[in-house]
Amino acid sequence: MKIDRELTEKLRCQNAQKIEKLKEKIYHLAHREFNLDSPSQLADILFEKLKISTEETKKGKAGHFSTAAGVLEKLEGKHPVISLLLNYREQRKFQTTYLDVIPGLIDPETKRLRTSFDQTGTATGRLSSNNPNLQNVPLQPIEGDIGIRHAFVAEEGFKLISLDYSQIEIRLAAYLSGEEKLVRAFERGKDVHRETAAFVNNVNPERVDENMRNAAKALNFGIIYGMSPFGFAAASKLSEREAKVFIDNYFHQFPNIASYINSIKEFAREHGFVETVFGRRRYVPEIASPNRMLRQAGERMAINMPLQGTAADIMKLALVAVNKFLEEKYVDSKKHPLERGVRILLSIHDEIILEARNDVVEKIAGEVKEIMENVARDIIPLKVEVEIGKNWGEI
Repeated sequence: MKIDRELTEKLRCQNAQKIEKLKEKIYHLAHREFNLDSPSQLADILFEKLKISTEETKKGKAGHFSTAAGVLEKLEGKHPVISLLLNYREQRKFQTTYLDVIPGLIDPETKRLRTSFDQTGTATGRLSSNNPNLQNVPLQPIEGDIGIRHAFVAEEGFKLISLDYSQIEIRLAAYLSGEEKLVRAFERGKDVHRETAAFVNNVNPERVDENMRNAAKALNFGIIYGMSPFGFAAASKLSEREAKVFIDNYFHQFPNIASYINSIKEFAREHGFVETVFGRRRYVPEIASPNRMLRQAGERMAINMPLQGTAADIMKLALVAVNKFLEEKYVDSKKHPLERGVRILLSIHDEIILEARNDVVEKIAGEVKEIMENVARDIIPLKVEVEIGKNWGEI
């Protein structure tokens, strides 16, 4: 992707200033300067000097209280320094992972940055990206609404097109399980999370509030990952008791989802593997482990693979089909890349990003959308959402 180097440098400096201001605020609340990146020094400040409650944390092997992110999140609200520390860590990771690194990866001639994709880098079959990882570039703004994605730009005379499969894994769960209520919601173009919340809470969709919808959304996605009541409680901000009731109601309303999940676990126990709709396997020996934690981890892997793995297979089929179509219709391989009409830039989980010439961008967007939506028509009807813009931040 082409990078706007000037904007990247401007954002790098602005974020570095943000980090320095956060450090000053933390030092002020701590009444001293210390190394924020030293767990032992941070633990000493939080739990010895500031006397923040240690009920949610425990001492590690070195004899210090833990300052891991999960621990600090539980302590948020007990002292104003905690939220500042969490913000500092987030901004520092962003700075060192992207803003400080990207300038050095730009090709000086083309002004472009290249990532490497690994077809076998994940157990579920998704493509992984590294050096740098462009599937994880944060959306967070740095100045106003402008963030690092705004520095990933289209060539002059071109635009970027994002084509994103809409809720593909939840769709797969609905169709593969034969859960008619969810299938009907998708076919009618309804907000599936709002519809789910309405069923689970036994109210009309118009009476579903934001909290109810958020809980339903967390569970719709959580089901795919074999989420426990404890995990769902954390994701939805419900108590564990409320989370359990919500899950019970969910499976009562959607019994086919429950049956589908149980059938996957039974298949994995019997055969030692699970597979995608297309027959690609993942072996899960953990599911037969006498260790309860390992066994539960195996169950989560088994539930997730047929859905996320099938979505990954569909994305690879789409990439092949789109590439073939574009090469046949738009791309003369003898021409310089800038003289070609279009090229595939990125694959990000359920999304393909193209760069297309202005005079054909709308036409290509429509054609590629149709290809992607029909690539697995015999298995599941798919929906693709399209965005077009001059830079990644706009889409």
